[in-house]
Amino acid sequence: MKIAGWVNSYTYSNKVYWHPLLETDPIARYSYKSTSLERDTVRRKIEVVAAIKRDLRAPAHVIRYVVRSMGDQQ
Repeated sequence: MKIAGWVNSYTYSNKVYWHPLLETDPIARYSYKSTSLERDTVRRKIEVVAAIKRDLRAPAHVIRYVVRSMGDQQ
C-alpha cells in the first residue's frame, strides 16, 4: 500500500505509525455497488488483482535501475 501511495509511515519514540495519504478509502472502488445484480466473487477478485497490479506497476526507469543494481551485486 505504501508503494501505491495510499499510506506512509513515520517513526516516533521507537514506534512506527502508519497514516493514509488519501482522504477516501482506496479499496472502496473495488467493492460491489449496492445496485449490482452480478456478484461473481471469483471474477471480481481477478479484476481487482489486475487493477491493483496496474496501480502498482513500477515505471520503466525504476525497473531498469533495480535490474542494473542487482547485476552489480553478482
